[in-house]
Amino acid sequence: MELAPWTHIGLTLLQLLLISCLPREYTVINENCPGAEWNIMCRECCEYDQIQCVCPGQKETVGYTIPCCRNEENECDSCLIHPGCTIFENCKSCHNGSWGGTLDDFYIKGIYCAECRAGWYGGDCMRCGQILRTSKGQIMLESYPLNARCEWTIHVKPGFVVQLRFAMLSLEFDYMCQYDYVEIRDGDNIDSQIIKRFCGNDRPPPIWSSGHSLHVLFQSDGSKNFDGFHAVFEEITERSDVGQEVDVKKEGVAHPKKIFLSAACSSSPCLHDGTCILDKAGAYKCACLAGYTGNRCESLDFFEISELSVVMCRTPGAPANGTVEGDDFKYGAQVYFKCNAGYNLNGTHVAYCQLDGSWSTHHPECVLEEKNCSDPGGPLNGYRKVVEDTGRMNGRYAKIGTVMAFFCNNSYVLSGNEQRTCQDNGVWSGKQPICIKACREPKISDLVRQRVLPMQVQSRETPLHQLYSSAFTKQKLEIYPTKKPALPFGDLPPGYQHLHTQLQYECISSFYRRLGSSRRTCLKTGKWSGRAPICIPICGKTENVTLQKTSSIRWPWQVAIYRKANGVKESNIRKGTWILICSGALVNERTVVVAAHCVTDLGKTIVIKTAELKVVLGKFYRDDDRDEKTIQNLRISAIIVHPNYDPILLDTDIAIIKLLDKAKISSRVQPICLASAHDLASSMEDLKIMISGWKILADIRDPSYKNDTIRMGAVQIVDSLLCEQQYEDHGIQVSITESMFCAQQDHTAFSNICPAETGGIAAITLPGKESPELRWHLMGLVSWGYDKTCSLELYSGYTKAVPFKDWIEKNMK
Repeated sequence: MELAPWTHIGLTLLQLLLISCLPREYTVINENCPGAEWNIMCRECCEYDQIQCVCPGQKETVGYTIPCCRNEENECDSCLIHPGCTIFENCKSCHNGSWGGTLDDFYIKGIYCAECRAGWYGGDCMRCGQILRTSKGQIMLESYPLNARCEWTIHVKPGFVVQLRFAMLSLEFDYMCQYDYVEIRDGDNIDSQIIKRFCGNDRPPPIWSSGHSLHVLFQSDGSKNFDGFHAVFEEITERSDVGQEVDVKKEGVAHPKKIFLSAACSSSPCLHDGTCILDKAGAYKCACLAGYTGNRCESLDFFEISELSVVMCRTPGAPANGTVEGDDFKYGAQVYFKCNAGYNLNGTHVAYCQLDGSWSTHHPECVLEEKNCSDPGGPLNGYRKVVEDTGRMNGRYAKIGTVMAFFCNNSYVLSGNEQRTCQDNGVWSGKQPICIKACREPKISDLVRQRVLPMQVQSRETPLHQLYSSAFTKQKLEIYPTKKPALPFGDLPPGYQHLHTQLQYECISSFYRRLGSSRRTCLKTGKWSGRAPICIPICGKTENVTLQKTSSIRWPWQVAIYRKANGVKESNIRKGTWILICSGALVNERTVVVAAHCVTDLGKTIVIKTAELKVVLGKFYRDDDRDEKTIQNLRISAIIVHPNYDPILLDTDIAIIKLLDKAKISSRVQPICLASAHDLASSMEDLKIMISGWKILADIRDPSYKNDTIRMGAVQIVDSLLCEQQYEDHGIQVSITESMFCAQQDHTAFSNICPAETGGIAAITLPGKESPELRWHLMGLVSWGYDKTCSLELYSGYTKAVPFKDWIEKNMK
């Protein structure tokens, strides 16, 4: 059955919609690279945008680069200062020098050559020429590149003229000299009167300027390059009347004459490279080169040709480890020098026979070819750099001993050798490294156990999956499969994981619970999904407690506070003896909550020195020898007393002890939870609270001392007004503040404690935050009582812990 035309159109639109909704790889946002516009491209998710780039002076696209990079604080840096944002090795080309600069110099300043050969300068060693202000000097351009343009301007002192002589000329020959050429102008700029344009291998005669300046221009085209040229210049005295006598024969002029310089010759009337001279009468004459004659050197001189035919040069010998080609040694003939395999020519490869019977160049040498390593290039999504002081790149080759270091761009990791060395055999050591998308493993604490999961495809379905599952058959849907993660290739250094790798976390102990993600995935940005996991101790968890039988319960958050005796004259206490004075509550591994009167001088706010106090955890018996294997003696780093503490009324009687040593969590040492006002759903008078602590100042001579254990019992909160009235009935005036509560002993439950004689803590069971299981929460601290409180069954005073929850948590960090 044929589908209607509108059906075909609809299916086509659906296909286009699906393709457009597939995950995008990159967005090309700029084709000019590098450029100042990078500075304004720092924005969120910049890792997903790339700039399409071309090399300087070229039109062909060579790759892409991330416009902005992020630093260790995940902040967006300026692209031009971040080394991770550099681009391509294939943009660099040192035509007349050696590579060795930094990548930043290349992309910011355009400088990417470390050294340029003689006569060349600029970031790419493609610029040559200069302004010369000296009485004599030379211009030398060796092995020129393609498309080069150089200008020299020679200035001598006023009243003198410039004489320029070519010692060597080796350029591409053309009758019009329109490809590679040297052009001489009589003046100081490119618009001055032209004297002559030279090319080929024939060395021209000397050239004079009419004034004190001479302009030299060199130009090469895009094909064929030769040895270049070498010219020397000097200033000579200008003589317009009698002239300066010059040995023209020595300079290659046909006949010995007196040559006179004059501005009248600036029009260059002499043909075939003849030299214009002025006689005493003021008329010019032409000094012709060998083989030419006439007033303007326009005719061939057969007599001179016959004379020159007898000028011969000696047979040039072949250089050691090389050969010479050419069997004509007459004037003007050329020979060519070549080296055997494995040797390089040091000198000019061509020489021609001169009029004086000598060859135009010194005898070249064939030197042993130095084995080099070809440039290995930088890895994809990375770059390479020569290690300092170990070698240099010369064009596309590296010298023996050069050490190359390799780096990767942001979110990529190097797999393989970080450095390679150019060996004596011209081969790089090791293997070429690659850059792989990877993530650095996140740091975790010793309490967290990490496990690497096998790579697997994570199922993701979008609304389009449902749309296309009904619009297409299963066979057509296979055209648009769910994108699977690329399989990793190459080994990563320790501490890195491949793209899409998943890490699973759990706590190493059952006494801790995990906060943060249980599983994290390596993303394309080089970051990990989710949040870093941490493990914190489980608070308020202990064995089942019944109010009728609690004498053998070990409270793992109970802390014994000891103070060193200061020399009080008592028969049973020696100076330096540690005395158990109070009980505190462990709220995390480094924090203990205690009554402020336990850590200050009685009736004062002066804090006791930390060296005179110590904390003991995991204790059940009063005698430490009975708990030798479970107790932990910890040092104190700081004591923080609440700023509102009143030592007279004992209002806000609460303090914090910061531990220098970290408590080791176990079945005998665990923290207690902190309750908030929201957790107390019922009235406080309806709550039954468990009090625990050691009896203060027990007589160590008592036979039951070693068997004495922590005391405990249940109490019930009573109304504050009732508490004040009861004490008033016994002739005692007390004030119950908002930070206090009163409680009486519960005779329906087990009790072996008198709170007024014990510096204990008050706790209650409430549902935990992470589970409905009942957990113990800190309700308060034993604060005050009187000698006959227990015998008269008076109420005891406690400091509430709930109002100070925020203050405690602030000082727990």
